[in-house]
Amino acid sequence: MSQVMPPDALRLVADTLRPVIKDQHGGLLSFGILVTIWVAFVGISAIMSLFNSIYGVEETRPYWRAKLISLGLTFALVVLISLASVLGFFGDYIGNWLGTHFGHDTAINFLWHIGKWVVSLAALFFALALVYYLGPDVKQQWKWITPGSTFAVMLWLLSSLALSIYVQKFAHYNATYGSLGGVIILMLWFYVGGLAILLGAQINAAVEHLAATGKVPGEHYPASSLAAHRKLIAVKKSAVRIRVSTDN
Repeated sequence: MSQVMPPDALRLVADTLRPVIKDQHGGLLSFGILVTIWVAFVGISAIMSLFNSIYGVEETRPYWRAKLISLGLTFALVVLISLASVLGFFGDYIGNWLGTHFGHDTAINFLWHIGKWVVSLAALFFALALVYYLGPDVKQQWKWITPGSTFAVMLWLLSSLALSIYVQKFAHYNATYGSLGGVIILMLWFYVGGLAILLGAQINAAVEHLAATGKVPGEHYPASSLAAHRKLIAVKKSAVRIRVSTDN
């Protein structure tokens, strides 16, 4: 985790996890996981609401459907981000284990060190693609990589690196805040990540609104799709009128 987290934030997480692992508080850990999933669910619901504000639309999906989407996104993000984190944090250990059991082949080691980052980035892009596609209540085409997701990933990585360098070289949080310094850094790191996701959604919305085949702010469907939908409804109504007149 030290590869992406600021040192003070990492120290806070490590100090919290170490006694839990050492003393094996299974009940406490299970309760913490459930609370974490619930908080993540509430956070995804808030992000969906913010996405609707960015696109200038009101939520028209049924309450149960919106909550099911939020729950599905929560578990999907847990799986995808966990995959990216495991490969990023423990990729070297996994590579060494594979080399010990299957032989230290130079080509395999090289492909593994490159492939772990490719898979990690692919998992992050897929997670953001899901959020940007299912989050707002608007009709849009599925895209694996969008301008917003590219911006969000790059901003999160660069800001994490910059924040880590700043904390190590220039900031002295512990001297001012003591043990609360780690909490401040961790919350700031989360804030930067959330801001990157929202800015990515804003970029996607701007691209959508400026595209010739896109939709204007406040519309749930593009003009072409809306026209086709209205035409289909008109055809169905006409067919019903013809059927009724024929029966009469």
